[in-house]
Formats: sequence, structure tokens, C-alpha cells
Amino acid sequence: MRKFSLMILSPVKTFYRGDCTSLVLPTPSGYYGVLYGHENTIAAVSDGVCIVKNGDMVEKISITSGYAKITQGSVVVFV
Repeated sequence: MRKFSLMILSPVKTFYRGDCTSLVLPTPSGYYGVLYGHENTIAAVSDGVCIVKNGDMVEKISITSGYAKITQGSVVVFV
């Protein structure tokens, strides 16, 4: 499966930086999944847990509300 880069940023520090094969974000309308090659978009993010998969490794990261910028090959989450 193809990978894309992910950064989860706050005003204070970078919480996560690395590659992943899939990402699931909590949004006001439910969970939002992202795979490589996803359409460019900006999405509101809600308080909750995002799920980062990189091959067989799965990480669950608690986040606060903010925005996600999704482009071809990368995702940046501002919380």
C-alpha cells in the first residue's frame, strides 16, 4: 500500500511526523478516512482519537479540535 506524509501540529509543538498508509480523523459529521491519493480538501477536526496506520503498526493519538489540510501525498492536521 502506498504511503503519504502526516504531520500533526499544535501551536506549541509537532505531535507526530512520519509516513502512514491510512488515517482516520474525528470530524463534526463522523469519522473521515484518508488514503494515498485522496482528493485535496480541508476538513474540520473534532476532539477525539485519530488512528494512524503504517503497514501493520497502528497508533491512536488523542487530538483536540482544529483543521486538516489534505493534499496529494500529504496531510497536515492543525490542532
